[in-house]
Amino acid sequence: MLAARRCLHTSGVAVGVLLALTVLFRGFADQSANNPAVSSGVTFDSAARLYHPEPGTLEATTVTVTVHKPASTSPTPLLVKEVATALLKENLRPEVKYIAGWPVFGWNNQVIQYMNLLYLALITERVPILAPFSPFTSGHVDTATVVNFSEVFDLPRLQKELKRPILEWWQVKDSESPMMDELGCWSLERSAWNATWQTPQPIHLKLDISYSVAPNWIKLVPEDYNDQQVTFWALAALGFADTKPVNVTTVESPATQKSIVPDDQLLCFDNLYFVCAHEAWEFSNRRYAPAWRFVGRHMHWSSKVQDLADQYIRKAFLIKPSVQIPPYITIHVRRGDFREQCGGVPVNECLAPLSAYAKRVEEAKAELRSTKGIRVDHVIMTSDEDDPEWWNEVHGLGWVSIDHSRTVEEYGPWYPPFIDSAIQSGGIGFVATHKSTVSIVADRRVSAWNSGVVKTVLWGHLGADDH
Repeated sequence: MLAARRCLHTSGVAVGVLLALTVLFRGFADQSANNPAVSSGVTFDSAARLYHPEPGTLEATTVTVTVHKPASTSPTPLLVKEVATALLKENLRPEVKYIAGWPVFGWNNQVIQYMNLLYLALITERVPILAPFSPFTSGHVDTATVVNFSEVFDLPRLQKELKRPILEWWQVKDSESPMMDELGCWSLERSAWNATWQTPQPIHLKLDISYSVAPNWIKLVPEDYNDQQVTFWALAALGFADTKPVNVTTVESPATQKSIVPDDQLLCFDNLYFVCAHEAWEFSNRRYAPAWRFVGRHMHWSSKVQDLADQYIRKAFLIKPSVQIPPYITIHVRRGDFREQCGGVPVNECLAPLSAYAKRVEEAKAELRSTKGIRVDHVIMTSDEDDPEWWNEVHGLGWVSIDHSRTVEEYGPWYPPFIDSAIQSGGIGFVATHKSTVSIVADRRVSAWNSGVVKTVLWGHLGADDH
């Protein structure tokens, strides 16, 4: 028990007494109202007597206020067991609400979907359970290799900065368990764009999922059949009893052919890529995008990924481990699958030439000199291009590249993009390829983490980036 004593002397300055006691009384009254463990010896009657002393009583008046320490509280347990269980539901605490999703598409697209999931967790006050990253390519799904979120990102730091707990699936359900969980989730794919992309996460996690078609009011423009965008707060509404739809179309689960309504305790979705707060494609085009501002900018690299990125940079720059890495500009040129988006335009006219990137690099250098007083002599090229002649032209410009000849063998197939992304985020400048999610996320990181300079190269037709 902690006791505090306050002595208040009445004087001819009645207003001063009134103000002092008003502050004292209101302060402890607020504490008592907000915390049942706090009690106050001040009452309205005693306060009134002090405000209006009886005639002839100007002696000192003492008010004793007693404040009890609140009972010590430990963090609420998030799971039933401290170790993963054979079945998902065995480990979920009945008083805790959870949220999960199954990202699809390329790795950076999955990263954006986790930003969206974690933002939904914030606004619904649910505990997110993060599935591992899973390889996903058009027409082929590799079900052999997955990578946990915390292997790539600094999860303890993320939890600290978000001030929210985050779970990974391996903590909840034993990854070696052969037991299949039956689960009901919401399908945004079937609701918003009448298509499905088979993600391997449920297979890895031994989940037999029955999807319910979400109502069309989740869409940014509900009356537009072709609108693909859904909104955060509409998705959040699906997690509350008074706004959760009752009559929904449910698709049978693949393994047991059961129709299961969406789970109340574990709110889950099949695809969270096309989600926005206010307008379509805001993550790509708008700095206010909440998934980035409130989540993404806090997703820093794990020490393993960051250390590897530093090693690869030093190797490219031919500097010793003891030498500080100098400021550099990174370029990201996406060419591989963008060739398929040229329509009838010849590829050599559709994709931007290296001269366009070189011009943007020089603009970035000039801006860094004029605004920050920084001279940049080092430029790193990252790209999915595999043409040796193209890379010879890159090196002819005095730019370096990252040697990934042994990366897959030493660290696995995920690590070339992990390392490249970390290297891109560490630059004081960045030159992006328009419409590439790899470039978009790197742009956000360089801007937010380093206050760096970012330039974007346009493409699609001959002279698209002329300016």
